[in-house]
Amino acid sequence: MSKPSPPWIHAIARGHPESLLTCLLIFGNTFSIGAFTVLLPEIGRSNGLSDVALGAIAGAFGLARLLADLPAGLFITHHLRRAVWLGPLALALGIGLLSAGGPPWMMVAGRLLLGLGHSLGMLAGINLIIRHGPAHRRGFVLNAFEMSGMLGVLGGIVLAGALPRDWPWHQSLLVASSPQFVVLGLLPALLQTLPPDPERRQATLDAGGARPARQPPIRLNRPMRARLQPSPRAAPPK
Repeated sequence: MSKPSPPWIHAIARGHPESLLTCLLIFGNTFSIGAFTVLLPEIGRSNGLSDVALGAIAGAFGLARLLADLPAGLFITHHLRRAVWLGPLALALGIGLLSAGGPPWMMVAGRLLLGLGHSLGMLAGINLIIRHGPAHRRGFVLNAFEMSGMLGVLGGIVLAGALPRDWPWHQSLLVASSPQFVVLGLLPALLQTLPPDPERRQATLDAGGARPARQPPIRLNRPMRARLQPSPRAAPPK
């Protein structure tokens, strides 16, 4: 006998699996945010970075969020499906660059990619819930989505803090961010629940898909045309 799921999971996923998948995706994608805050002092000590360089690496994430939010919103308006998988892809590439142990510019590039990926992921998840989530539980699902992201950040902090102290920081970062790579397996199932983007739907119609039936032209006979024509005004009396 299978164990019943908790009520809050049933409330999110009932009839709308994309809502639950979106919450699980943002939960895994935010582990790296919490893990980085724990490992930041060790990153500075291990690489002999100055305060300016360490500040540039730490602040690159927020700078990317600031610069990417508005363009990402415009992109998501027409390409929601692409944003759903581009966000996690940018996060994975950012973790790869950051944990490679390269020069400071490579770490900055990794943090910029993480900021871009997080911006795409958050905005795509919010738009997905607003467009396709349950209308009668939309506020609840949006709060669950935000809570999932916060729990992911806390999970990254706890996981990074629980790892052995003698591990190198880039190894700890990879392990603490591993849920981010695990939830990548949810993307195919999430994309299957979404309709095509407007441009793709129009391209399908242009390629010979279903089109609305063309209405035949209305033909007016002579009495109908005479009835629709305005009657001539009577001449004023002389």
